[in-house]
Amino acid sequence: MNASLNQLYADGTINISDFAAGHILLGYGIRPRQLAALKERDLIVTLTDSGEKVYLLRIPQAKQRGELTRDSFRTRPCDRRLGKLLERLIEENSVLRIDPEVAENDWPMFIGSGAGPWPPGFAYHKSASIIANRIKSILSKQAGIKANSKRFRDTLAQNMADDGASIYEIAEALGHADTQQVGKYVEARPEMVSRLNHLAEEFTPILQAFAGVLIPAAGAEAQSAPKAKLLHDRALDNGGSEPLGHCGQHSFCDLAKPIGCYTCRSFRAWDDGPHEEILAKLMSDRQHKVSMGLSPKIYGINDRTIAAVTRVVQLCKEQRNGMVDNEGGRL
Repeated sequence: MNASLNQLYADGTINISDFAAGHILLGYGIRPRQLAALKERDLIVTLTDSGEKVYLLRIPQAKQRGELTRDSFRTRPCDRRLGKLLERLIEENSVLRIDPEVAENDWPMFIGSGAGPWPPGFAYHKSASIIANRIKSILSKQAGIKANSKRFRDTLAQNMADDGASIYEIAEALGHADTQQVGKYVEARPEMVSRLNHLAEEFTPILQAFAGVLIPAAGAEAQSAPKAKLLHDRALDNGGSEPLGHCGQHSFCDLAKPIGCYTCRSFRAWDDGPHEEILAKLMSDRQHKVSMGLSPKIYGINDRTIAAVTRVVQLCKEQRNGMVDNEGGRL
């Protein structure tokens, strides 16, 4: 579902509001009415001593069906990529914040088309049903995935159980006051704590992880690519002076560049790019997280990307050996 959302957004099929809503549901497994009750001020941004941003998200604990309430909250850590995405959404919301009757800090995260029949403090909030139906429509019609908020919650809970989380941790993540409803996830737990702990070559069975196209760096398409579309990784030892490729899309994209590009259809990977260095960096980071004893859900977060980069490295080698054509196809 994560990859489908990313591709739909990269293609311009869904807007940033839909994209952000989908990723909040994926990341937290919350109910649509909790999503509908979110306000822009619920994204909390602080700075570390080194100036790095740390994101938190205050999630309203809306329990009654159909109600929008903000009586109690759970503050949850927010992934840096999601935090940056929500910052971008809030920035784009500025063109919608035109009603002087609504206080500057009282606008919803997901702004509706009208003030709505809501109680004071909830003007312009979308209804839970509108948000739920929109997400369901996006995933079913556009991505061919049958999904609803319950599936998001079940997937989150089962993944946590598979990674060894306790019933108390799962209950906390789902916003339950007790553990009565979460035992089923732990009881169904397979022996999966050590899953995905293998070397890069073993990622290749993840089919179609690399969604882009391998092109010759000396070819016309690469040479005519606008400078602003070239993709570098400045964290590499050489400062990322060599392009990994370029973006074939003509609109703004919020995917985490350049790592997120490997699983995007718009990526044009250059055949002389430092892809092996990217792979080595990703694998080193993964092994470091494994050695720290982190959950497979944490150290495996880039597994699909590792599979995609591995495929690019293979295609580059095959092209050098005359085994693939200039479009990344096998001869």
